[in-house]
Order: sequence, then structure tokens, then C-alpha cells
Amino acid sequence: MKKLLTILLVFFLTSGLFGQWTYDNFSGVQPKVRVSIEELRTYGTGLPKILGQWYFVDPENGSNSASGKTIDKAVAELDYAYTLVTSGDGDGICVLSSGTTTGNTTSYLGTSIQWTKHGVTVFGVAAPTWYNMRARVADSTGIDTLAYLITVRGANNTFYNIDFVNSPDDSLGGEAEAVHSAIKVPGIRNAFINCGFMCSPDDANASKCDLWLSGADENLFSHCMIGNGSYDAGDNAACHIYIDGTTGNGQNLFEDCNTVQQVSTGTAFGCFESGAATSLNGLIIFKNCGFYV
Repeated sequence: MKKLLTILLVFFLTSGLFGQWTYDNFSGVQPKVRVSIEELRTYGTGLPKILGQWYFVDPENGSNSASGKTIDKAVAELDYAYTLVTSGDGDGICVLSSGTTTGNTTSYLGTSIQWTKHGVTVFGVAAPTWYNMRARVADSTGIDTLAYLITVRGANNTFYNIDFVNSPDDSLGGEAEAVHSAIKVPGIRNAFINCGFMCSPDDANASKCDLWLSGADENLFSHCMIGNGSYDAGDNAACHIYIDGTTGNGQNLFEDCNTVQQVSTGTAFGCFESGAATSLNGLIIFKNCGFYV
């Protein structure tokens, strides 16, 4: 009787383990998993789970005539991948990097992207460094007329591990776009995790900022780098983060972020600039952040 009970116990235990292993690895059906915020912030270690379809961008080897749905059929540019995702379906864009130089790790833009879609995840596959990451989005060579690379007007979008670098000419400013930035955010409830923002006009000027909040509400910036020490801002009234007078700009959280800038002379440069007395319509929280000049 003891031998029979032992055999039955071993059978049930092993069959249970084998059944679970078979379900997870062979059926293709993913069990529901509760993912913590700590797991989401393990940058660069694996694609996050999404509801929809991943589209891949390979700046060096991709082609915009491809489907983008697998790595070997990656498209070449972020702006083209943006046309493939469906708003609200939970689709994702994976930006690949295949080397160390900017040429084979950067998706170049000839025009700014008006990001009006919702619920899109953008993930950069590169070493998750805190400074000058190699999964990059930048203005194309010879294109120095972009006031910003992307205007994030949509909601519920997440950007992981992407370095945004814009280099507009200093004469770009005017009544329509008096500010130059890497990213402009009028949208709500978006997240930027382990991202970099740098705007470096050809000449130092007062219209430069790295991140522009324009009616942005309830957004998260976590473990982000804002600015860059390789660009000399000079004695100009520029800033890292510009908050304009648009209604909104409340309940935004900056967590474990750093601002870095080189200023060779003067005292005009600052971390933040308010465009109007009513710019801040609520809270802006800086938790464990560093501000360096």
C-alpha cells in the first residue's frame, strides 16, 4: 500500500509540473501574469507585453517596403512604422540598434511626427544607459527646420529606452513656434521611461529647450536624461523644460530624472521656464531628481 501511494504521489506531482511546462512552452497560450512596475522598468532586457502587434524598425537594414511585423522584415524609419500601428489597439514599435555609430542606430526624421494615436508602446533595443543611448530618433542630415521631432498629442502611450535628439537652426523661431525642443507634449497620461531629450540648435539661443510641456497632464517621466553636457548653452535664457501658458500642465511626475547642461558664461540659463503666470495648472513633482550645470 505504501508503494502504491508513493507511486501515485510521484505521478500526480510530475504530471502536474509537466502539464504546466507543456502549457507555457508548447501551446503558445500565455498565462495571465501580473507585471510589477519594477519589472516594467528593467530597461532593455525584453519587450514588454502588449495587447496588439509589434512593428520593428531597423535604421540600418530595414526597408519601408517590408511589413515590419518581424525583425527580418523590419521597416527603416519610425515615422513609417507609426503609420502601421492602429490607435487604441495596443500595438507597439520596436526600434532596433545594430552597432555603436549614430548612422546605424538612429531613425532619422525629415518631418515632425504628429503623434495623435493612443495606446502605442515604443521600445528601444539598446544598452539602457542613462546618457546618449544608441536607440535614437533625430532630425535628418541637412534638415534643420524641425521645431521638435514628435508632438505627443495622444494619450496612454509609452516610450521606453529612446534617445530623442533635435538640432534645429536658431533662426527657426517665430510667432508660430517660438520654442525649439526634442519633444513637445500636449497629450495626457503618457509615460517616458529611461528616455533622453536633447535639443541643440546650431547656435546658442534663448528659444532652446529640451522638453516642451504644452497642456500636458498626468504624464510620467521616469529615469530620464534631459539636456546634454556636450552642448554649450552660453549666456542665453534657455531652459531644459519649458512650460507654456496652454491650459493644463498639471499632475506631471518626474522620477529619478537628471538635467545636464554646459554653460560657459553668464547666469541666464535655467532648468525650467514658465511661459505665463498661469502655466502650471496643478502639480509638478520632482522625486529623486538631479539638476546639474
